[in-house]
Amino acid sequence: MNASASYQGPTSEQKAKAIAAAKMRTEDPLKNWPKPPREDCPLCLLPFPHEEHEQQVYFSCCGSAICGGCNIHQFIVTGKSVSNKDEFHKVFDKCPFCRLEIVKKTTFENQMKLANAGRHRAMYNIAGYYLNGKKGLQKDSNEALKWYHLAMDAGNPDSAMALAVMFMIGQGVRQDYNKTVYYFQKA
Repeated sequence: MNASASYQGPTSEQKAKAIAAAKMRTEDPLKNWPKPPREDCPLCLLPFPHEEHEQQVYFSCCGSAICGGCNIHQFIVTGKSVSNKDEFHKVFDKCPFCRLEIVKKTTFENQMKLANAGRHRAMYNIAGYYLNGKKGLQKDSNEALKWYHLAMDAGNPDSAMALAVMFMIGQGVRQDYNKTVYYFQKA
């Protein structure tokens, strides 16, 4: 084969065979596809527990989440050397991952920057802002739907749960129980 020849793509015969094979398929080829692995805590490198919201602490400064154990460890280890209130705030007002001062109020711009960098938790947060009209945004169900889908595709199980609830109660969308079941299964 000539090294300078460029790839021409599948021939029409190959395309026809692929379409015929797809039509004959009886089950979903992705039925047994494994879910993406859960993230690991960036400090201890252990996988996060399944109940994400209960066992993680999310820091909007760097878009990282750490496990509850590392958060408690920070208080135990660092707390021993703290003798007064001022020292306490110097120690605990910093993110244990990036060591920046913890942002007390999450801004939409910060979350958007993290979302554009691929952080699924930030995508999930932005969807919630649009759904509920928070952070100075107008309520926009279509935009919320878009961001929930992006977060779900990036690996956020809470987004699938939020989509299921939206379709179950008809929050900004037409009620659709088939989609409700679909998204509950994805979660």
